[in-house]
Formats: sequence, C-alpha cells, structure tokens
Amino acid sequence: MDHGKNNFDFLRMLAAWSVIVSHNWPLHDHTYPLGDLGAAAVYTFFSISGYLVFASWDREPNLISFIMKRILRIFPALIVVTLVGAFIVGPLATTASLSAYFSSPMIPAYLRTVLLYPMSFALPGVFTDNPFKSDVNSAIYTLAMEFAMYIGVGILGGAALLRRNLVLPVLVTLLACIYAILLHSPEGSFLTMDTSALMRSAFCFVSGMIIHALSDRRILVSWAWIPIGAFLVLSHHTEIQFWALLFLIPYGALSFALHPLPYVHLAGRFGDPSYGVYIYAFMIQQSIMHWLPSISIWEFLLLASILSLIAGYASWYLIEKRALRLKKSAFFRGKQTTA
Repeated sequence: MDHGKNNFDFLRMLAAWSVIVSHNWPLHDHTYPLGDLGAAAVYTFFSISGYLVFASWDREPNLISFIMKRILRIFPALIVVTLVGAFIVGPLATTASLSAYFSSPMIPAYLRTVLLYPMSFALPGVFTDNPFKSDVNSAIYTLAMEFAMYIGVGILGGAALLRRNLVLPVLVTLLACIYAILLHSPEGSFLTMDTSALMRSAFCFVSGMIIHALSDRRILVSWAWIPIGAFLVLSHHTEIQFWALLFLIPYGALSFALHPLPYVHLAGRFGDPSYGVYIYAFMIQQSIMHWLPSISIWEFLLLASILSLIAGYASWYLIEKRALRLKKSAFFRGKQTTA
C-alpha cells in the first residue's frame, strides 16, 4: 500500500497524540474533561490495524512470513523502550539505592514485558510520588491485545478461513460473537489481558478487517467521517457513547484514512513516528511529573508532546525502519508495509 496516497500516517499520528492528551490531565492529578478521547484513539488504532494487517495477509497468505513480519513490527521497538525504562529512566528516577534497585525481583518482572504475556509496569522506587504511583509505562498494555489479534489472523488464515469465498461469513460471525460477549459486560482476564478491553479492541479490529474485505464494493463514503465525528462529540457522556464509539469509529476512521486530503496525506513523508510516540509517551509524561512536579498542565502537554515526537522519530529511524528492512530479505516475500 502506498501510504503517500492516503491519510493513514496522519491518522495514526493524531491517534497517538490523542492518547497523550487523554493521559495529560490524570497524570497531572486533574479530572480529565474528555473521558472518551483515549478510548477513541485506541479504537482508531485497532480499526486501522485490522484493515492493514488483513491487507498484508491478503497480499501474501503465508503463515510463517506473516507472523515474522508482525514480530518485526512490534518487538524491536518494544524491547528498546523496555530497556530504556529499566536501565535509564529507572536508575535515574528511583528513590532506592542502585544496589537495591538492580537486585530487586521487579527488574526481571519488568523485562519480561517484552514477551507481552504477562506485562509488568512497576520498577523499584520509581515514580512513587507521582499522581499515578509506581507506573512506568502501562499505556503499552494494548500491545498484548494487538499481538493477540495478529495471532488470531494467523490462525484464521492458516485454517483457510480467510479465502475470498469464506472471509465475509467468517468475519461477520466472529464480529457477532464478540458483540454477544460485550452485551454481557465480561469481567476477568485472558492471558492477563482485561477481557472487556480485549473484546472491545477485537470488535474494532475485526470491523477493520471486514471493511477491507468489502473494499472492492466501495462501501466507504469519503465524507462520512465528518457526520460520524460530529455524532461522537454529541454522544459524549450519553448512554449511547460506548456503542457509538465501537460501531462508528472503524467506519469513520477508515473513511478518513482512505480518501487522501490535500497536504494531510503527506504526513508520513518524513517517516512514521506514531508507534514510537505511543510506546514512549506515558513514560515521558511520568518522567516530567517526577522531575518537574510543579509544571502547569498546558506546559506539561506541550513538553510531553515535543519529547514524545522526538522519541517517536528516533524509534522510527534507529529501530523500526531498520527492522522493517528485514521484510525485504529472501525469507520475507512481499512489499514493505507498516501495517
């Protein structure tokens, strides 16, 4: 997919920044005025991912290659951000002695986060005085759900259930099952992932897959994101907000993403920092609150946005882009994509 002919890069950057905004108030110990912005951003990410990841499978339905490409997309940057947290931010921010810090069993538990299941977000003596106490980088919890979606696509594809004559009935049935589970407000966890959050994310991911499966039927209206966005704003703090987000964001987000706008479609010409922004922002925000606890809320947002963007581009150019080049090796057949 030529990302210069769509708005995917811009939308992912916007979603990543929206997550920063959604964390800005609570991390600063303030009541957040836009309660559903963070959820909308995460649902947008999963909708885009469902569309692009299924497109990747559709282009090259090879299970081993598919899984290895997904590993290259998630894990290199995740490993680096985890090491940065444990061996740079942690030692600088801890209230414990360095000997106590590095001998703590919390260190190996935190490092196991790179395996996704389970994830641990606390380090010894780190951010203990922040409004969000002892939380180094819990925003990346969604990566476990994201990779679970990849595994699900691999299972469906490996079982030959994503063939063109089967894909729509399979995906619609799957979506209906997820919807039925959500109706019963599921509680508990699955592989340490919150069941309700997992089902909501899966709903948006599968919706994105369905939209890709129907893409040749031109079901997306180029301007549909405008009334959908307006409706979501109006439904804020109403009884229909939960379902409005789940049902409308996949269609609205992909309607916007797939119809290039002047200048907007050029957002990715300098690279794609969105993943890096997402995985570094929370830790950056917590670090700012640790070292600059009296910072104003708007200065906090500005500084966190700038530093997260720098971290995002650094992650893209130093880690992600280099890892993605491996897709062009003999082992990985198919075009490079940032799905």
